[in-house]
Amino acid sequence: MVNKNIVKNKKKSQYKMKKYIVLTIFVIAIFLTFTIQKVNAKIYTNLPVSVTTAVFPDSYKSYIDAIRQIHPNWIFKAVYTNLDWTDTIRHETYELGAGYSTGISTVHDSLGDEWKRDGQNNYIDGPYVTASIQGVKYVMDPRNYLTERGIFQFETLSYTDSMTISAIEKVLGGSLMNDPYYKTRYKSAGVWLDMGISYAQIIKNVGLKYSVSPMHIASRIIQETSGNIMEKSAINGSLPGYEGLYNFMNVGATPNWDGNGAVENGLIHARTAGWTTPTKSIDGCTDVLKNSYIRWGQDTIYFQKFDVNNPFGNATVLYGSQYMTNIKAPTNESNISYNAYVNAGMINETFEFHIPIYNNMPALAATYPTIEANAYYEADNTKVYLDDTGDTGVNDVFNIRLTEDESTPGNIISVITETKEGQDNRTVFTRIAKGVNTGWDKIRLADGREGYVKAKYVKVYNYTKVAGVTLNSNTLNLHINDAQNLVASINPSTAKYKDVVWSTNDSSIVTVNQSGNIVAKKLGTATITVTTVDQNMTATCTVNVVSSNVASITLSNTEYKIIKDTYLTIDPIILPTTAVNKNYTITIANENIAKLENGKIKGIAVGETNVTFTTTDGNKTAVCLVKVLELPVGTNVLFDSSLTVTTTTVTKISPLTKISDIKQKITTLPNYTIEIKNIADKVLTDTENIGTGSKIIIKNETGTVLNTFDVVIYGEISGDGIIDSLDILKLRKHLLQISILQGDLYKAANVSKDSENIVDSLDILKLRKHLLGIATIEQ
Repeated sequence: MVNKNIVKNKKKSQYKMKKYIVLTIFVIAIFLTFTIQKVNAKIYTNLPVSVTTAVFPDSYKSYIDAIRQIHPNWIFKAVYTNLDWTDTIRHETYELGAGYSTGISTVHDSLGDEWKRDGQNNYIDGPYVTASIQGVKYVMDPRNYLTERGIFQFETLSYTDSMTISAIEKVLGGSLMNDPYYKTRYKSAGVWLDMGISYAQIIKNVGLKYSVSPMHIASRIIQETSGNIMEKSAINGSLPGYEGLYNFMNVGATPNWDGNGAVENGLIHARTAGWTTPTKSIDGCTDVLKNSYIRWGQDTIYFQKFDVNNPFGNATVLYGSQYMTNIKAPTNESNISYNAYVNAGMINETFEFHIPIYNNMPALAATYPTIEANAYYEADNTKVYLDDTGDTGVNDVFNIRLTEDESTPGNIISVITETKEGQDNRTVFTRIAKGVNTGWDKIRLADGREGYVKAKYVKVYNYTKVAGVTLNSNTLNLHINDAQNLVASINPSTAKYKDVVWSTNDSSIVTVNQSGNIVAKKLGTATITVTTVDQNMTATCTVNVVSSNVASITLSNTEYKIIKDTYLTIDPIILPTTAVNKNYTITIANENIAKLENGKIKGIAVGETNVTFTTTDGNKTAVCLVKVLELPVGTNVLFDSSLTVTTTTVTKISPLTKISDIKQKITTLPNYTIEIKNIADKVLTDTENIGTGSKIIIKNETGTVLNTFDVVIYGEISGDGIIDSLDILKLRKHLLQISILQGDLYKAANVSKDSENIVDSLDILKLRKHLLGIATIEQ
């Protein structure tokens, strides 16, 4: 059975490779395989690049949060298109004027006059006529579809295994493609043939092949053709002259200059593409869908109608590559998807939604189109309640809608039930927009969402209103990071609603939270404004953030080492971090030892000298000692004289020596690095102990290893840098030949350092005396 409520869309322009679109100007009909209609595409050298985040504007948040409470598994992403809202509407309508396509946005002629340009049937393609500007604004404003049902036009079109054959059949619904008799059949030149496979299985296979949601493939087929494989010429394989050809998504089905020939042009394309069976057609159409739309950022039904997403920055045109012209198509397909997911028991699966945001969007969502020339909304801030004075009962039920459209399924965002009469017994709302000649008012709910309600039910609430607001300070001077609390006083004190909202005109200079707490961030002047929720009364405070002075200057070390003829950079620590003037001078006591060159200290001769750092602000000082050393010829590293170093081994290191301490005893050329690993080849941090078996590795600026030295700490046999009972245990096991010590560990076990390098009971005795504090092991 054909679903007669599903209307056919025609693809507006030829699909393009890599979203590179040529704007073709027509003088007469161009006889190609299929045509590219002239569209009001926007061509720039640098198109805005979209940015996707999880952060939504305030006018979106409350609706997203309400849906998330019902479906916590759903994922919502905001796509900031960086396109101007007004400019976008002009490009998506006939508003740009003569010379631009009047067919970029259409509606079915069965819709009301408010959806049509000038209220007339300006036919573009079959029953489709030019859409009104009001209609385009309404469907393009995502805030009008942030409901559990409407949001599916923003669903990303990716394949998941949860999209089963049964679920796909739910999308195909009552169409012949899901009929028990016809579901494996197709017609060719009037003859029915059996494929041996169902349409749902074909769609499943194709979806997997192209990583495209089979639910979307099925809904697109239903949207384009109703799935009527018996009567629809595009898919019944029996149109005279085009027998055995199929175009299940009307790819390339653009009309000729006279508005006719769309089906034929689609089948001409099918002939060129070789779509001679339903399988080939569905596969080929999905290939176009994936490679000409989805992979280039048009990865939702919304973006396939409105070409406004440029996530990869490689588009040369926007507004031009659009799969369909029917502005109601995203809503129609969204309903198909939602119903199918519900019927398949999948509605609580994990879905991801990409919802567009435009620059300079109006505070309120675009209103439902109306034929009233003088119908509009005016901003309001009145406390109201709801009352159906036309009934005789006590219980009143009111539907709050996301938009004024009473015909859209799932448009109700809240149902308010009042069981008692009288204004003080009813829920109080803020009317934020009063309709004039619309029959609707817009109110704000307690959770922040905003919705429309019939104006005839809206009654003004009588109460003591806010007459004014003042702040405890009108001017403040703060330093960076200073905090202050502003207090708002409401006049009169008997006002019923005293809630206020705090804001700053420049949060980079001064921030404010909703308790009136402000924090200075950087030098400058900002204005803090408090606004009463009732009556929009305001008061302001001017905050001047002024310079902070230097309090101290310190150095990381008191002593630095540098190799002769190399440079040393020392960065002092100046506090507070918010100090504005952090300039300082460097003075070297003995310039025969070291001198300053371009802000760096250069070693001149072996020796040592004091270096003083002095701040310009406040003359704060810090002093360190710089020692200039000279590397022996042919070496890369110089060890402190307190250590004993051979070509491969370092000794005379005390137990419990930290890595940071040993590094202080090693000097290398600038840009060389010192890496120390333990016996298990783990890189040690500055706070860990160096132990026997550790390796001191010297690398140059390219990371090439120049030198490696093994560490031996006598009496420390376990490699942890600590002499304790564990070392005695390891030495006993060695003497009993249970676990033989080798290499650096064997050397460390020779506590007595006898010339024969023999480990014996004398070494255990010395270890015990060390642990008892009788005699310390000499390193």
